[in-house]
Amino acid sequence: MNKVVTMDDIIPIISQKLSAKGQVVFAPKGISMYPTLVGNRDSVTLQAIEDEVKKYDIVLYKRTSGEYVLHRVIGVEKNSYVMRGDNQIVAEAGISRAQIIARVVQYNKRGVVYNCGSMKERLYSFFIVKTARMRRFYYRLRRKIGRIIHGR
Repeated sequence: MNKVVTMDDIIPIISQKLSAKGQVVFAPKGISMYPTLVGNRDSVTLQAIEDEVKKYDIVLYKRTSGEYVLHRVIGVEKNSYVMRGDNQIVAEAGISRAQIIARVVQYNKRGVVYNCGSMKERLYSFFIVKTARMRRFYYRLRRKIGRIIHGR
């Protein structure tokens, strides 16, 4: 039997596991982290943050609205962070360290495990952050060309 639960229901369990130096694996939903993560297909491994949150880290945090979000750190300010999903162009500033619950240490994409701390993944993260606007333009252009070709 499958049971649908909310993040509010499982955050206490996640917090308990993370505080005991454990890891938590789950499949995120949504499209905000595409192409890095595909919702309901890929999975992430969360771990408590014992050092500083760094630019390009993927973190789970709680917005002031109460919504839980898995996004990438694209900027580090004096007392806050700037976040954005890999599939978004609008950044979210003013996220405090207290709002951040955990860091993604690895993700599983189509059965392949990627270590977020590796040099390869740091370079990938840099590329994803720097090309966000260009990718958005490319996707829109591709969609328009497809409509012209297919007569829609």
